[in-house]
Amino acid sequence: VALTSSKRAPATTLWAGWERFGYGGFSYAHSQLFIKLLTLSPPLLASNLTEDEYLQRGSGFLLADNYAQSVREFRQATRMNPSRAEAWLGLGTALLKLGNNAGAANVEVLAKAVEAFTTALRLKPELAEAHRSLGEAHLALHDREKAVQEQLALRNLDPRLAADLATALAAYREPSSYREIGLPDETGDATTRVTIDHNLVLVPVTLYYGLQTAQVLLALDTGASITVINSSVASRLGIRLDGTPSRKFQVVGGGTIRASAVRLNQVSVGPHSRKGLNVAVITQQGSTVPFDGLLGMDFLQNFRYHIDFKNKQILWGR
Repeated sequence: VALTSSKRAPATTLWAGWERFGYGGFSYAHSQLFIKLLTLSPPLLASNLTEDEYLQRGSGFLLADNYAQSVREFRQATRMNPSRAEAWLGLGTALLKLGNNAGAANVEVLAKAVEAFTTALRLKPELAEAHRSLGEAHLALHDREKAVQEQLALRNLDPRLAADLATALAAYREPSSYREIGLPDETGDATTRVTIDHNLVLVPVTLYYGLQTAQVLLALDTGASITVINSSVASRLGIRLDGTPSRKFQVVGGGTIRASAVRLNQVSVGPHSRKGLNVAVITQQGSTVPFDGLLGMDFLQNFRYHIDFKNKQILWGR
């Protein structure tokens, strides 16, 4: 889905796709809903940019720590020229930063980073930076053996980068252990059962507003900068939106949607909570979906976690 934006687009855009893949008549098994809160500065994607300009923009967003936007710019560059190794290197670097930060480790995003670096090396095997970054991605995925292979490959290509990766290998520590909720141990770690629906990770979340609480399912989304709930959940919490300021947000296809900002007393997921969290409230559009909003990075960035897709759980670390 291509997104375009004018230079006068609002600072924040709500990317809400209520669309089926393919044509009409498909069941929900063939459809997917995705909602993203994105920050545009400058505009999201402009269709008249050249390949080099997308690379420059991707690098700029990377330096500004806007990793989600950097991913979009580099991905557009790879679409324009799938044979350019530097574009895949940039995409992998942005994905690595997005998937492995101080707040959280997202295995799915890190796996995509590995794919991007591998593609870059297939196109240009002597690209030393890709070897170093691929080694770092393997370390983030706790595959030390593969990281060592990249460090060995770097020795003849770039001794300095080889030394950098060797330092990272020396500092590497095995991940902390995890436990099931309710089992006491010394670390305080825990797991939270989740629902995996197609590519969505649906997390049970408890919301607190005044004296009201609501048990909801939110789709975990590391691309969303803010947590989002729909108006039905807001009603259950007793939130009155008639007096709450709202803004227009652009959606896929050029339409708009209105959203309000509300401050919740507390948001709790498994063993973790955030107090005084501001969330966006939107009015649900289109078909009914099996979740109540998005669990964004404003909550997730405070905790280290790992998504165990096989066992359908979130493993919380220290």
